[in-house]
Amino acid sequence: MWTSRSLAGEIARNLRGVHVAVGAVLAAILLWSGQFEAASVGQGVTELDRWLDRGGMVFSVEREGGIPGDECIGGSGGGSVLAAGGASVVGGDPETVTFDRSPGVAYSVIAMTRGAVEIVGGSGPPTPGWIVGQTALDELGVTPGMELGSGADTAEVAAAIGAEERQLGYDRDLIRLVPAGNQVFVICWVELDPSAFGSGAEVIAGFLPYDDAVIRPFLRTEPGEHPVARYQARPSRLVWVAAGLAVGLFWGLWYWIRRRELALYRSLHLSRSGVALLAVGEAVAVTVPAAVVASLVLVVGHGATSATLLGVWTIGTAGLLGLVAATATAWPIARRNLAVALKDL
Repeated sequence: MWTSRSLAGEIARNLRGVHVAVGAVLAAILLWSGQFEAASVGQGVTELDRWLDRGGMVFSVEREGGIPGDECIGGSGGGSVLAAGGASVVGGDPETVTFDRSPGVAYSVIAMTRGAVEIVGGSGPPTPGWIVGQTALDELGVTPGMELGSGADTAEVAAAIGAEERQLGYDRDLIRLVPAGNQVFVICWVELDPSAFGSGAEVIAGFLPYDDAVIRPFLRTEPGEHPVARYQARPSRLVWVAAGLAVGLFWGLWYWIRRRELALYRSLHLSRSGVALLAVGEAVAVTVPAAVVASLVLVVGHGATSATLLGVWTIGTAGLLGLVAATATAWPIARRNLAVALKDL
């Protein structure tokens, strides 16, 4: 009479050295799926970061007569608004400046609030100095920290804008910081949280309720072109299914090769369910350690990042699906007619 204890002992005896090689194969399959998913997640995060760096969630707001500075910055620091600020004072005379390093070449001076400078791609300098677009710096042959003279005025280049991927159109200008209060700006720049994608105009209209305001995204991104949408629609998102089915089919082939041995167990009065439990027990005893090893290799090799954790999740899910598939393939073999099965002996 076969008992649960005798079944467990038989499983332990069956785990011979060959199962180490089997476990290595399954670990390789699971590690492949985990690394594939981790790489896909990493690429998706990189694409999203690059899209945000280019100004994916930046909006411009314009209206006839301009936008008061206090209203422009009214939504910053709360809800979905990360930053807001005005640029170009309405009614102000166009300002230009020439530098001693490039006489006769005039550069425009744009009045801008600190919030707008942050959106454009820089930060307000902690000390007085020039805020200069990167193209202008390249033309003048200077870098941040160097002195730049204009007639009797000489000041340090305190910050550069437009040096990264975000190009909002001020890379050949100089920026003059102005307070938002008591100013009316030609344009109001607003940057929103990525979660506000698709509802940016509604969010901005909440603190700039002008019927004649024109709200434009800096990057015109269609919903299907959003990096998150592309990531969610990637063909490789079901790689865990492929890995799980591969593990299950591997065990199905393994059981079929051992059908003579399973038939022998049946001839020794082991029930059909007992044969299935014996087979699935071996699959669990090999697949679970293989999944653990694959997860450890992934974490050690790539560090504990969000992409790695999703890769580990993929390994675990693929392993679980593999065990379910293994059960499904073991049961028909266990149910074979004993007389037919004994012919294989």
